[in-house]
Amino acid sequence: MTTDIEKECVLIAEYLLNIDEKYSGKIKNIRRIRRSLKWFAEEDNEKCLLFIKDIADKYIHQDGNDINDAWIFHYSQRNELFHKLDLDYVLKIMYDSNTNFKNNILYNLGSTHKELLEFKILSAPRIFPADKVYEVLREDIRKYYMVSPCLGRAYGIEYNKNYSDSQRIWDKRWASFFLDMGNIGAASNFIYDEDIENWDMLLSHCRISPRENYENNRQFRQDCKYFVDLLNRAKRNKHPKYEFYCNEFISQGLPKDLLK
Repeated sequence: MTTDIEKECVLIAEYLLNIDEKYSGKIKNIRRIRRSLKWFAEEDNEKCLLFIKDIADKYIHQDGNDINDAWIFHYSQRNELFHKLDLDYVLKIMYDSNTNFKNNILYNLGSTHKELLEFKILSAPRIFPADKVYEVLREDIRKYYMVSPCLGRAYGIEYNKNYSDSQRIWDKRWASFFLDMGNIGAASNFIYDEDIENWDMLLSHCRISPRENYENNRQFRQDCKYFVDLLNRAKRNKHPKYEFYCNEFISQGLPKDLLK
């Protein structure tokens, strides 16, 4: 028996049937189409969810995309029709629903279309164990480095919150991965407290910008607090080179009073 939502899905498919990917005029019944797509995304009807996947597949690409562009995932790289149908919001509804079927659709869309790589990264930890997440995402993040903050979002990392190692559920290799990329900020978020070797590498990579590069002392001291936070974490972890890096940071210009 065909349900109401499936009947609506057939109707919306008919509305979209004759719209070419390059169509730039008005779309008839656009409000109903958007409203229905959001309805489909909220529900668990597999036929309607696969319909969303099909139209996302069809309308995502924009002429002239450079697959090697680190910004390819940015919303501005997506087809105008993708925006007109509000498909970004529709996919976010699916992500927020957090069901296995929806997560797999999002992962597959992100695997197929680099413009949707964000959804592959966000959904991967919901599908795979931590070691597998590292294996399936590392090359994407290495190539499209601007998506690295998505990994923190995928794991729910709050950047000003202190975590114990028991709360760090991601693969330990992410710390060295980001250090190899020179991404100190990301490395500091993913490093385990017990990882002495990578802590040493992290602290050795830190460089404090000279005071004269700042308009005022307040901005300089505010930025220095990031390095103080790192040192405080190293102290809590009883890092053997804590004193060494305190002196090193001070020699680079870190105000001593911030360490008190």
